[in-house]
Parts: sequence; structure tokens; C-alpha cells
Amino acid sequence: GSSLSNIAALSTLAGDYKKAEEIYFQAIEKQSKKLNPREYANTVINIGQLYTLTGDYERALQYQQEGIETLAEIVGTHHMDYAAAISTKAFLEVATGKYSDAIASLLKTLSIQQAIDDKHPETVSTIMLLGKAYLLSQDYKNAEATLKDAIHKAETLLGKQHDHYAEVLYLIGMLYHQKGNPSKAEDYYYQSLTAYKSLYSKDHPKYVTALNSLGELYQTHKQYAKAQVCFTQATQASKNLFVATTDYMS
Repeated sequence: GSSLSNIAALSTLAGDYKKAEEIYFQAIEKQSKKLNPREYANTVINIGQLYTLTGDYERALQYQQEGIETLAEIVGTHHMDYAAAISTKAFLEVATGKYSDAIASLLKTLSIQQAIDDKHPETVSTIMLLGKAYLLSQDYKNAEATLKDAIHKAETLLGKQHDHYAEVLYLIGMLYHQKGNPSKAEDYYYQSLTAYKSLYSKDHPKYVTALNSLGELYQTHKQYAKAQVCFTQATQASKNLFVATTDYMS
């Protein structure tokens, strides 16, 4: 069972998702939930992650939920692995627009993580995703409070040279953009661009996304020349990324 799961994991890494799916299901047939529940739980969660990669979030959610239930039986509900599995489920709930479910899952995840170790780095990604879920559900009051907490935790626990720090800056920019506060939105978008630039190249997808958002902000407020500069840079960066990816694959 475990060797089949390892082969499936390698197929997933190689991008052969169809082959990975076949091998994981062979592994599930050979594994026993009663005899080796941990191995079974890992395989089920891996299948969920596979469907996440293929964009089939509904099926991913089903397998993730089964993995969570199995993990609860093995390690209990006061365990970092259990919290991580719920966090993954929350990511899928956000991706499928189930924001209230995601918020409930993330609050549960956070309570477990903080009870075990409130300074654990994983709490940052949980708080960040919680802020994003509030933002997407247009609960701006909770989004602002949560994202401000996330930026403080990211800086304290991870440092400013971390992807999460840059991403929270971007989300705060989005928050003020949606709330109609252009000067604050511009400030945070710029901060996120600076942070992404120090971590990655200017061709990185996250840098491009932030640049496009800044362009949309300018466009909304009729600053067309500034918007054009952002969109032009973003388009060029996307072309560079495509060329680099094509060269790498060939």
C-alpha cells in the first residue's frame, strides 16, 4: 500500500495526474482502514490533494473530509496533523466559495493550533486564510481585524522576508481597495510589490497579480496613465514567465 502511494506521489510531482489517480485507488483497495488507519488516512488526504491540483475541488473536499474523520480516530482532535487537515479543507472551502464553512473550519483550526503552541508558524497561514475568507465574504470589519493580526504575527514569527508577509500586505491592499479607500489600498499594494520583488523576480505570478490589482485600482479612480504603466509591466512580466516556462520544459 505505502509503496504504491509513493509511486503515486512521484506521478503527481511529474504532473501525470491520471496515472497518480489510478495508483492511489489501487493503494486504497490494498490498504485496510482497520489494520493501518494512518496509512489509509494519508492516502485519502493525498487523493484530496491530487484533486486539488487538478482543480476538482468538490471531489477534493470529499476525500479531505474522510481523511479528517480517520485522523480524528487515530491522533485525536488535539493534534497539529488534525489541525493541518482541517486547514486544507478550509482552503478548498474558500476555493469553492463556501466562505462560512471555511471560516468555521479555520476558527476550529486556530483554536487547536493556539492551544498546542500559539507561537507556531502554522498559525500565521491559518490567520491569513481566515482574513481572506472574511474578505471574500465581504465581512470587512472581521477581515481588517484578522489581517492586521496576521501581519503582526507574520512579521514576529516569520519575518518580513517571507511569502506570507507579502501576501498579507496584498490582502490588506485588496481590503482597502474593496472598501473604497484608494490611498491606503495603493500603499499596501506598493508594500506587497516591494516584498514580492525582494523574494522573487518581477516575473513571478504573485508579483504580476499585485501589479494588475494596482492597475485596476488606478483605473477605477480614473488614473489611466498610471493604470497603463501597471498593465504594460504586468503583460511583459507574464510574457517573460511564459517564455521561461517554455524554455524550461523544452
